[in-house]
Amino acid sequence: MPAGQMDGAYHRSCIVSELHVFDCVFVARPLANGWHGKEPANWFEVQDWTYEMWFSVGYKAEVAGLRRINDLIEAGVIPEDKFRKVELIEIEPETPAGYFHYFVERNDVYEEARRLAEETFAHLGMARPVQAA
Repeated sequence: MPAGQMDGAYHRSCIVSELHVFDCVFVARPLANGWHGKEPANWFEVQDWTYEMWFSVGYKAEVAGLRRINDLIEAGVIPEDKFRKVELIEIEPETPAGYFHYFVERNDVYEEARRLAEETFAHLGMARPVQAA
């Protein structure tokens, strides 16, 4: 923990619920919303599915926290001067990912996520994001 600080990735697998200070949040989901393709057929595939569910449950809890704040604002329980109702726009990957996929970054996953994000921005009529060098 350099300088007494810790990377958020080691604190929680994803951080969404604190983003209530923004009007709109784009989230690249860590996983597809459901299992796509054939069901796990052997021990290794079951282990991949298990890890995918571990990542999914943390993400879904974070999104539920953000949506709960939205509901409380809409009900008038939480004042809008402290919190904002957030529009959450999820960008969802198309393929499942398992245990070994989380240790090595894959260019094809990055490129697919970038393509999906650009499609989302275009659909919403937003300017194209700046390209990374």
